[in-house]
Amino acid sequence: MAEEQAPRAYRWVIAAASRIVPRRFRGDWKRRWDSDILHWWAFLAEHGALDSDARAQLLRYSWSAFPDALRM
Repeated sequence: MAEEQAPRAYRWVIAAASRIVPRRFRGDWKRRWDSDILHWWAFLAEHGALDSDARAQLLRYSWSAFPDALRM
């Protein structure tokens, strides 16, 4: 159950970064980032690799949405 809910924390970071993106691009931008996070999560779960290092790497990736949002 906790693992099913874990992506919410990462998607929250994406949602916060999306507020920087101009409104006309925001939907597509957010869908792309959410999709990346969910696909990465699914891949790690499928391979039994959801350890703390993988979760930390996924969190770092989530935070990289802020520089991307600023470039928009």
